[in-house]
Amino acid sequence: MGNTGLNTKKQNGSGSSKFVEDIHKTDTDFQLRNGRVYLKGGSGGFVAFYAPWCHFCTELAPSWNEYSQKLNSTSFKFLAVDCTQTECNKTVSALNIRGYPTIKYIEPSTGEIVAAEYRDGSPIQRSKEGIAKFLKEKKVL
Repeated sequence: MGNTGLNTKKQNGSGSSKFVEDIHKTDTDFQLRNGRVYLKGGSGGFVAFYAPWCHFCTELAPSWNEYSQKLNSTSFKFLAVDCTQTECNKTVSALNIRGYPTIKYIEPSTGEIVAAEYRDGSPIQRSKEGIAKFLKEKKVL
């Protein structure tokens, strides 16, 4: 896959198995319109819909947090939604989130939350390598 410039070892704080607080979003950050969900304020990026008790989510969090920090100065954002929080129920329900983590893509031109799929239509791999491949396809990395 090549080097993405991200560490794979856990470090102080950045290696935590939790998604960092400053990337969390709730229903107030999204807009539901005509059966579709949009991020208020637009911009492109990813949203990880997760549950804190989910093993796969805790494995994803360190890489997610690293990408969030690395791309912080760009318009491409890495966001997180804790699906166990009641203030996220409308968005989670509207997007029919059933498994964790579910990664969705924020379409930069519209802010619409859509499936995160590679060019060939296959779903994004929930790994550091899978995310790097997607970011390269979108010319973010």
